[in-house]
Amino acid sequence: MLSQDDILAFLDDWNYWDRPMPADVTGHPRTLTERIRRLATGPEAVAVVGIRRCGKTTILHQLMAGLIAGGVDARRLVYVNLEDQRLSPGLGPELLDRILAAYREGVNPTEPATVFLDEVQAVTGWERWARTRLDLSVDLRLYVSGSSSGLMSSDLSTLLTGRCLVFTAHPFSFQEYLGFRSIDVDAGGTATKVLRRNRKRAAVCQHQLRQYLEQGGFPQAAASPDPMRRRFLLQQYFDDILARDVVFRHEVRNTSLLRDLALVLMNNVGNLVSFSRLARTLGTSPSAVQTMVGHIEESLLLHSVRFFPHSVQESVSVQKPRKVYAEDTGMRNAVAASASPDIGRLAENAAYCHLANLNASPRYWVDRGEVDFVADPLHPLPINVCFSDDIPEREFNALQRFSDRFGRNSSILVSRSIQGRRNVDNTRVELVPLWAFLLADDLTEP
Repeated sequence: MLSQDDILAFLDDWNYWDRPMPADVTGHPRTLTERIRRLATGPEAVAVVGIRRCGKTTILHQLMAGLIAGGVDARRLVYVNLEDQRLSPGLGPELLDRILAAYREGVNPTEPATVFLDEVQAVTGWERWARTRLDLSVDLRLYVSGSSSGLMSSDLSTLLTGRCLVFTAHPFSFQEYLGFRSIDVDAGGTATKVLRRNRKRAAVCQHQLRQYLEQGGFPQAAASPDPMRRRFLLQQYFDDILARDVVFRHEVRNTSLLRDLALVLMNNVGNLVSFSRLARTLGTSPSAVQTMVGHIEESLLLHSVRFFPHSVQESVSVQKPRKVYAEDTGMRNAVAASASPDIGRLAENAAYCHLANLNASPRYWVDRGEVDFVADPLHPLPINVCFSDDIPEREFNALQRFSDRFGRNSSILVSRSIQGRRNVDNTRVELVPLWAFLLADDLTEP
């Protein structure tokens, strides 16, 4: 068992109470950090959920650095890395109590404190500990991070209802990637407005987009100029996520089947897949595939998109194929079997990630033609992605059929570099380059 002196030594290693916080700890500015600062102004706990290695720890340190810059004494902040091996023996709510007690006795006995628990899913039962601490301590604020969507479990929802603000972290968006490359753009608004404001930057954005689709947005991988090192890092991330956030968390026994399934899905981004077909391919049962897909999605490694329904039953039916997308195109390229990336499917994957980041709840639709995404199901907007300047008529026809079926009069076709507007019967199709679409945050038309 760790002694109080051991705990204090551990905390001193991770905190900056008597030394400045180095610049590499806070990293590149993240959009989510500013959003948290703007919205998390009350007493609620803050949870930052995201795929492993996407920058959650950096975001926590950026929040800490902002508090210090605003005049908060660094000794009123305590950061705990819950995946440090020194904490492994006896890691549980009782150890969290001992850590907090040691911090109070040895560092900050009386002043209000803000506690940052990194990778909190490592502690079983942390939700009840958090609720108790928040109830008992009016002078305590709590920030947590976690590498699984399961962090927001039913227990947490029940225990911390109204007491916790949840923010989702992702690898670099295209806007963040450009900023990381020191390229300044005027982002925000509709894609057509982005186009108007950034015409002189269009060629640079187009060039950087190709690199972004191939390299992805994991910060450390994006920072590496060596393609072989970048590929190695992304392959290692993939293996770590499967091992730590799927196998360990869900006690998966058939690890080879899990890995094979994850690789098959990575090789099929943008394609329709069904549990039964995957089961036949892998020599297992559809129920086993469905369970494992759920575990993989919970790790945030991959996402599946359901059919946009004519009815609620159609939406939830497991019989309907799903479309699958990777959280990061660079990781997909690092583990996929293909020697060269399919740029069209990567473009569609990037569009999905952008829509998901905008909370647009994308679905797909098929009826004698396919609509890649239906954004905002309550006010459905059909979107097709065709990363080409030679757009087949089927792309326009599918948008027109959807619009006729659901009474919509506008749609978006995301192209490689074409911009403009085209009317197809009663449907207005707005054509925008992918780079502008990825810099927009408003899906409404001007």
